[in-house]
Amino acid sequence: MSTGEDKTMPLPDLVQKIIGEGGIMLNVTELSKIAQANDSDPDFQQLRQSLFLTLYFLTLFLSYEEVSPTLKAAINRWIESYSMEKAGGRTNDFTDELLRMLNPAYLESSDFLLNIVEQCSVIDLPPPDWPFGGSSSSSSSSSSATSPGLTGAASITPSDSFDTKTISRSLIHSYLTKILCSPTKEKKHKAILDSILLFLKHPLLPENRMLTLLQMLKHFIIICPSIHPSTLSQALTLVKNYYLWPRPYGDFAREVLHVLTMEAKSPGSVMRALIFQETPSLAPKNAPPVPTTGRERVAYVIADLQYAEARVVHDLLKMGSLPDPGSPSQLQVDLLGNMLGRILGVDPELLGLEFCSAEHIQMYYEQALEAMDQAMTMNEKDARVHRTTRFTAIKDGLAKCVRATAEFEPPHIPRLPPLLLQVIGLKCANTKPRKGDEYYDNNLKYVLRKQCYQTLLGIVTPYTKMPSPKGHKHVVRIGIVGGDSTIHHLTSAHVCLRREHPQFFTAVEIRYFFLPTSSPSSIFATFLARGDRWYCRNILHGLRPFLYIAPTLAGPPAPTPEAGATSPLSKSGSVGRSKGAIMLDMAGPSMAQQDVISSLRTLQAARNMGTNSFYRTSDGSEPLSADALPKKSASAGSMFQGSQTVAQTERDLPLSPGGVLKQEIDGFFREASWKLRMKVFQCECWAVLGEELHYYTIPFCLRVEIGMNAYARGFLEANELPTTLSLSEIQQHKAFKFPPPALSMKHIPMNVLGVARPAQTLDCRQYSSVVISNVGQTGDKMVANPTRPWVEVYTMDNDSKKKKAKDEGQGHSYHASLIEFETDDRKRQVDILVDGELYGPFHRIRVSACAVPDDPGEILELPIMSYLPLLDLV
Repeated sequence: MSTGEDKTMPLPDLVQKIIGEGGIMLNVTELSKIAQANDSDPDFQQLRQSLFLTLYFLTLFLSYEEVSPTLKAAINRWIESYSMEKAGGRTNDFTDELLRMLNPAYLESSDFLLNIVEQCSVIDLPPPDWPFGGSSSSSSSSSSATSPGLTGAASITPSDSFDTKTISRSLIHSYLTKILCSPTKEKKHKAILDSILLFLKHPLLPENRMLTLLQMLKHFIIICPSIHPSTLSQALTLVKNYYLWPRPYGDFAREVLHVLTMEAKSPGSVMRALIFQETPSLAPKNAPPVPTTGRERVAYVIADLQYAEARVVHDLLKMGSLPDPGSPSQLQVDLLGNMLGRILGVDPELLGLEFCSAEHIQMYYEQALEAMDQAMTMNEKDARVHRTTRFTAIKDGLAKCVRATAEFEPPHIPRLPPLLLQVIGLKCANTKPRKGDEYYDNNLKYVLRKQCYQTLLGIVTPYTKMPSPKGHKHVVRIGIVGGDSTIHHLTSAHVCLRREHPQFFTAVEIRYFFLPTSSPSSIFATFLARGDRWYCRNILHGLRPFLYIAPTLAGPPAPTPEAGATSPLSKSGSVGRSKGAIMLDMAGPSMAQQDVISSLRTLQAARNMGTNSFYRTSDGSEPLSADALPKKSASAGSMFQGSQTVAQTERDLPLSPGGVLKQEIDGFFREASWKLRMKVFQCECWAVLGEELHYYTIPFCLRVEIGMNAYARGFLEANELPTTLSLSEIQQHKAFKFPPPALSMKHIPMNVLGVARPAQTLDCRQYSSVVISNVGQTGDKMVANPTRPWVEVYTMDNDSKKKKAKDEGQGHSYHASLIEFETDDRKRQVDILVDGELYGPFHRIRVSACAVPDDPGEILELPIMSYLPLLDLV
């Protein structure tokens, strides 16, 4: 590994450094001990994944001493041990791939690039039985094995989510991006693009993979510093064929065609447009004036600290960083050098731009942009001649301005400046809300987490005070790290913000970006992943590797619950019952006395418990917080070893895991351009407390459940049972006895055209399960579409549970714009699950669309961004 100094580190020593300073050597004997462990032991599987993902990351993103005798000997012993395992019938595709990648010759071969491009474009959907979106089957059977209590800050267990091979493939996109941003690997640039075009030529290319390949082509064309005209011409010819496909495939192909056409006429134009959008000072002076806020590069990330993985992501984003491209003048040097290099085919570093004055750079930079803008209005042939003529004159003019003293760095490949992520940790205490504290006390009694509302209000308010011409809206990008409950609480905050400050939304457009955690399961994440496979690979799978690469920052401790008054409102929140925090001391002397298994278990335990992101001082005294660390300690590459020197600038250093994670999240904020306009509904609830009747409104966007699942959740929390228990395990508890609620039902049915029909009323009967769904889940008996102005309702009578096998589980489905349930007796109230959160008990609930404050005929929408159009909604 290159450490930023004039030395390298052998890979075995680097792995030793990562695990701890105490001298743990990961030799093949120890690796074999892990590999030969019982497959049913989850601890061994977790440790194996953590170790293998760390090695995989190192081979992709860091350079190491390939000729090290120690490394060669370790690999040979590993191969020998693995050969014995294979002879015994124990094979592992990922181990085979990792051993090949430890061979430098394989990494430099064309077969390797073709192989990883194929791996990057082939994205498997989540299986129906995995934790993300694992069916609660509340709509089909009460004997489901899914845990209704899986809502808290669960442990990070990669083996419970997906295999190592699936997780590792999410790193390939970042690796290809790293190669394409390197100025010294032009042959690899062409090989990568040619591989994409080769797959696009396939006559039997599946629709989903076509979208993935087009997304890769679009991204790589934008970031690649130099593309041969023949490659662009070939790409245009291929993509035109997909433009004739039906929607949404043709729509996305048209978007890619636009990018290719602009690049053919004005190379680098899309990259420059993105830079101008986020750095308006670099835009040409003759460009139309655009209202600016000074926050164009700012994006917000709200992390729900009740989830263990969200705490880790929170800390990684706090500590990780990307190299800053420099001052605006340096960016002008980089852009000018790139344009000269792409148009005239010269090496930008030989032009001597760093020896020109800022005034001359500014003058010729404006001339270059003017020439590129003029080329956009011409046909491709005339544009080529025009560009060559103008840029030859610019190059000659710059040659006369060279001075003896350098004012800038030599031109680098222009990169988008890293986004300024404002990472916010929410601490929603696991407590019953107090009146006036946890719900907004207005006429509609909206239930919400007060901290969520105040956070959202604080983010949006500054944008509303900035001038905005009529018809223009300032864009606010907000990432959400957490689970379905996080989406639920922010939906409530969004609805209340629209109610209380409708004037804000005439000048502001909020866009939400969902960054899900894998524990607990997320219905909404699975829904997005099944519709957008690039989201599945880069976000759903993409967050996983950084949680398991050693060493891993552990998140802050879960908030301490506060005592609250009893109220028929939220009972659950996000459960986090951490009894104590473990301070993870990576350099502690005790690490040397443990074997590798116990050492990695310590890492895993600290990660699951959630420790503060502190680093101990060398003498073990008062720890330093992340904010108190020097800025250089969080720079790219410094998480591993060494500090930067004058000879090697910060942007030349290798990326740390936190830096790669931030790069992917930046890409998500920038490239996710398709908007899911998810309808928001509200659940109006009436509760009897003593002699008084109380009324509340709970906004939601996913689903409402009544019956077995809600009762089991309440039983689990009332008896303080582990949150990992499945429904079948809860049913086996000796004190568990489910009383099916007797409910009367009223609803307004809708036909397939969205036209309401006369209201219908059903007599009171006992139900084992009622599901009101806006977003579909694996195992549902109905197909919900969150863009429609109605919900899907599935009811299961309790009597149906006593029928024979062929009739068991049969229920009734409805499309309804309004639905109401009421208990037969006010004293017999029921709990409900709203977006996975437990509320109640109530004796009556009514679900209807949440109207826009200034337009009651329009349903309020929650804008969720995705990379590709969601195919399930077509």
